[in-house]
Amino acid sequence: MGGTVVTIDAMGCQTDIAGKIVEKGADYVLALKGNQGALVDEIENYFTQAEAINFEGIRFDSIGSKETGHGRSEKREIYVT
Repeated sequence: MGGTVVTIDAMGCQTDIAGKIVEKGADYVLALKGNQGALVDEIENYFTQAEAINFEGIRFDSIGSKETGHGRSEKREIYVT
């Protein structure tokens, strides 16, 4: 499975499922929902700390967009670490 990227919904955040993906040598993209308590807090903390040091020493990539229309502005940012 080397070189494979698995995408899965929030169910994939279960440690058993993520562990099996890693065991097979694949990378993964997991969706995270707000109702996943401590995990959401940990991820938010990770990115808060990373932003505080301007991602220095952290391998990452990002992309974003800004749109204005219908009386509102939307800003979307995606970070991959």
